[in-house]
Amino acid sequence: MANHSTQEIEELTRQLKEKTEEIRAIYSKLVEAGAVPIPDDILDTIVGGLEGTAAPLPTGSAAFVR
Repeated sequence: MANHSTQEIEELTRQLKEKTEEIRAIYSKLVEAGAVPIPDDILDTIVGGLEGTAAPLPTGSAAFVR
């Protein structure tokens, strides 16, 4: 295993953070373009992870009367 100085580790950590941000920006653009599906974990976060706990939607024409 290679030995790295504290400065080298800090620089590598900074580079990793920058690259991670770049990857997230690119990925977001791909999702917006519809080129990749939105992952289930993100969808779960959006809906609050309430899968299976929501009340069923009302049915019949009376359900749409206000």
